[in-house]
Amino acid sequence: MAGKWIERLKARAIAVAGGPARAQVIALLAAVLAMATADRGCISAVADQLKQAFSIDNTQFGLVLAAASFATAIGVLPMGVLVDRAARKSILAAAILAWTGAMVLSGAATSYLFLILTRILVGAVTAVAWPCVASLTGDFFPARERASVYGLILAGEFVGTGAGFFISGEVSAVLGWRWSFYAMAAISLGLAAALWRFLPEPARGGQGWLERGESDPGPRRGAGRQRRRRARGRPIRPRCAGSCTTGTSNPGPNSSCARIRRIAAGSGRSAIACACRAIAC
Repeated sequence: MAGKWIERLKARAIAVAGGPARAQVIALLAAVLAMATADRGCISAVADQLKQAFSIDNTQFGLVLAAASFATAIGVLPMGVLVDRAARKSILAAAILAWTGAMVLSGAATSYLFLILTRILVGAVTAVAWPCVASLTGDFFPARERASVYGLILAGEFVGTGAGFFISGEVSAVLGWRWSFYAMAAISLGLAAALWRFLPEPARGGQGWLERGESDPGPRRGAGRQRRRRARGRPIRPRCAGSCTTGTSNPGPNSSCARIRRIAAGSGRSAIACACRAIAC
């Protein structure tokens, strides 16, 4: 009975997302935001134990919460610049691993100052999540559907906060507050592995949109090299669709073919137009 219910729920989620490939990408990006906000639920769930362990009052605990938020707010701007210049998949994977280490350090905190410093580190690493997710969403999904898809991804934030609060509360009740952070770190390792295995790096500029019904979010056949070059920020010149001399191609006005045609038309030398065939795109 439960199996049939899960299958129906899975089928419904795939239908809402627009296909298996889209559902996979949406789930992974939502999981990234969920992990980014799970820390808030975790720290809130063990608030009383932290106050007792470090002999702090409500104001000091408020600083523990605020430290991560301020670090995230400051870190978003430089992280956004980094996301525009590097492979986003690699950035996310590295950030999740760093987040894992920061959570382990939070669980190993031996003083109030140590805890504050680890919270700053967690906040700084978390700043990567939102620029990366926004950039990937723009390159995976066309503009006409981007808002609805982004809404599904943003739901991960609220799921993450609730899940972090629930898991940390249950773990801390049995093993203590330190193990709540360790549990969050262990879960994030699984997310890093899933992200590296199942999330492709799309071409920048909307060249890798996922169409409805697709089952594989990976690179399209025959476009892998150009997609990889675009992802690395390298320029790609348009390839001629036909011969410049016969006029069967339709190059852009600033392409090499178009410039050669203009030169040939002005000079009357057809040999110049033939040079288009030797252009290596």
